[in-house]
Amino acid sequence: TQNYACTVTDAGTVWTFVGPTADLNDCHGVLMGHHFASDGGATFPEWIETSDGTYVVGHKLAAFTPDGGAGSVPWLLLQGVQHGGSGTLSRAEYIQRLYTDGGVAPGPGCDAGTMLQVPYGADYYFYGP
Repeated sequence: TQNYACTVTDAGTVWTFVGPTADLNDCHGVLMGHHFASDGGATFPEWIETSDGTYVVGHKLAAFTPDGGAGSVPWLLLQGVQHGGSGTLSRAEYIQRLYTDGGVAPGPGCDAGTMLQVPYGADYYFYGP
């Protein structure tokens, strides 16, 4: 899910992104890890391998919304900025999120303090040496 909190602004209440919560499955549907906001917050997403705790934290370099994709979160290019462990993700220098489906919060107007989890799907690609 893409997770949002309803916050109060000068213009009224709006949904504010607080981070993802997702399972990472390989091309055979086998659970490989989890995806969530790191201790650095929503702008520093983290991916962790379940088998050994190896992780990578990314920082967004670019975002792109393809034509017809307004109902889905943008495609992203992220750079790995923090790594741990010795597994595959410890060598990820770049991460791409492509082919997104869903995840966008509804329009403005919500009850302050409310949390919302919006389902989404995406393909993630990890690049390293």
